[in-house]
Amino acid sequence: MGLFLYVSLIALLWLLLSPLPQWIIWLEDTAVGAMLDFVQWVAEKENWLLDHIYFAPLSLILIYLVLICITLYGHSRKIHWLYGTLFGLLGLYLNSKRIPAQQLWVAQEYKQTVLVNTANKKLSFYFSDSLIPQANLVKNYRRFYPYQEIDFQPLVNAYQINGVSLLIIDGPWVLALDNIPQDYWILQKNAKVNLERLLQKAKPRKIIIDGSNSPYYRDQWVETIKEYHIPYHNIPIAVPLFN
Repeated sequence: MGLFLYVSLIALLWLLLSPLPQWIIWLEDTAVGAMLDFVQWVAEKENWLLDHIYFAPLSLILIYLVLICITLYGHSRKIHWLYGTLFGLLGLYLNSKRIPAQQLWVAQEYKQTVLVNTANKKLSFYFSDSLIPQANLVKNYRRFYPYQEIDFQPLVNAYQINGVSLLIIDGPWVLALDNIPQDYWILQKNAKVNLERLLQKAKPRKIIIDGSNSPYYRDQWVETIKEYHIPYHNIPIAVPLFN
């Protein structure tokens, strides 16, 4: 498949400059025929279970496009379906290169915060000791980040990632800190903290109110945050902090 992809890319670039030589058309025709035979062979197999294969929505659409173009070309041998196959393969290649090098997400699982970090082609999940991440949470992220390496780590109150600080506030202990990080704060578990007093000591870049908090605390915090004109998220779903 990799060799076919590179040959297709070369053919596509060639096509932009001049008409394709007959031998390249024959080579692509042979490769497409071989792929059709392989698909037919797989379809005839019974009781096959393919697991741990994940695709982003755009990748899935492009794969369907490639398969449709291959099938139509196999039936009609019209050159425009071959061109459609080449453009679809080029789209798959470019889409595979657009996955961000690093993202940090704040997700929710049973009203508890789960941090999801994507870095160095590895998915890292940070969660509290009382929580076991469900398989669906892992699968949802692997659909968008098809990394094979997965790491599970305990959730702590402070992180420093690529020079960006993240502070998870779950109690009044934060007021006793001499140097309070000022990038991102996560308020959780109805933290018994005087937010106005805290904001007088430090002003973060953004505040996230996670799903573990009651509406009473949420409403109070939002009013205080608005008074200090600080960006915030007050939603119990996953949000990206930074890329």
